[in-house]
Amino acid sequence: MRLAKAKDEPIETRWPTLKAFYEGLERTLHERGISSLTTGGNACIVYGLAQMTKDCDIIIPVEKAEEVLQILAKTTLRGNRCHFTLKYGGPLHSRWLNGGWSSHTFFGPLNKPLARVDFFVKPPRVTALRHDENPHYLSRDGVARMKKTRRAKDWAFANLLGTQMVKRGDIAGILHITDPKVLADLTNETEVPVALLAERPLLKLVQDHHPDAERYLKAEIEFWTQLDDLRLTTYETAWVPYGKELEKNPKLAERSVLDQHKRLVEIADQRLDPNPLQTVGFQNLIAQAKEKTAKIFHDIDLTLLPTPVAFFGQKPAAAGQPSREFEL
Repeated sequence: MRLAKAKDEPIETRWPTLKAFYEGLERTLHERGISSLTTGGNACIVYGLAQMTKDCDIIIPVEKAEEVLQILAKTTLRGNRCHFTLKYGGPLHSRWLNGGWSSHTFFGPLNKPLARVDFFVKPPRVTALRHDENPHYLSRDGVARMKKTRRAKDWAFANLLGTQMVKRGDIAGILHITDPKVLADLTNETEVPVALLAERPLLKLVQDHHPDAERYLKAEIEFWTQLDDLRLTTYETAWVPYGKELEKNPKLAERSVLDQHKRLVEIADQRLDPNPLQTVGFQNLIAQAKEKTAKIFHDIDLTLLPTPVAFFGQKPAAAGQPSREFEL
């Protein structure tokens, strides 16, 4: 797609420059009274699990979306202004952000982006927006939940974040640990709260030293992988009519970020489903993910797979019961 080059081109900006830019943007948001939470690779760096990253993922309050847009319009990196990445996501507008869309921006020329910043309001799988010791960054629990994706490389981070939580005295980290031995040791040494057992039924097998515990652990990862793939496919499918309309606006890539956004909202009003997960039904995706997992791991008890939520604001259901559908 002609308008998509900004997302496809690699970022070659040196990490010290990127780090200073991202941290400066975070400070600006907080100084303006926008209680944002940075997540993703930048949060993993703060938690000592990574050394560098290219993108910056920021969760913002939905009521502050317009203020964030105005800040972006006045922000530059080496004299280069902000633009929307036209291949992915939706407008930086409450209507779509509230439905789980992310909004993707970059700084720099179209064919050579210097930095990328993605904005969320409803980060996937996160049950609460909290911070740990640094008020600018999403908690270890939140980051770990976001790392339960279809990308195999993300799972090591989820495991390490869960381990950090337990070492810091937060037993809820046991929800994210995937190392069989560590899980077995923790369930032997600690009384696991009922709420955690309900959210992750696999822990009951580990407690009972069940011979299939490790097999279910692999099935659990497969389930999260399938669910994330179904979720992303839902948004990708919903994006198609919107993307086709963007192709009819080849000069859009050259406009200022404010002019871009105005046009993006006009097109989205006609072509972009504000809440694809609500349209298809998140529970339907859960059921499909379980069916796909069962085809790979035969004769498993599906009630022992996790009880996920779409976004924060939901509560995990009791074991064996459907979780409440998220409503706006």
